[in-house]
Amino acid sequence: SVKFIDYEYAGYNYQAYDIGNHFNEFAGLNEVDYSHYPERPFQLQWLRSYLEAYKEHKGQDGVVTDREVEILYVQVNKFALASHFFWGLWALIQAKFSTIDFDFLG
Repeated sequence: SVKFIDYEYAGYNYQAYDIGNHFNEFAGLNEVDYSHYPERPFQLQWLRSYLEAYKEHKGQDGVVTDREVEILYVQVNKFALASHFFWGLWALIQAKFSTIDFDFLG
């Protein structure tokens, strides 16, 4: 089954940003451990599978080159940094204005 959560944060974004954010979340949310951030071989395999499925969905042959995977890998890891920046700013705003009893700064 599929459940949609935090729908208010849904929106169109850069492909590499969403994947970078996805990889960041491997580290966890409450007990953050960046040793769980996926290593390069896992990312390359994941990205290749993603691009193959994406191309097939678009009606293409699904063949993905090493160059395409490498380009997306670089973009994803740059946007992973942008994701950290975004969520850091979000936490600062929540700490100031949220009525939820949660340690956003922590």
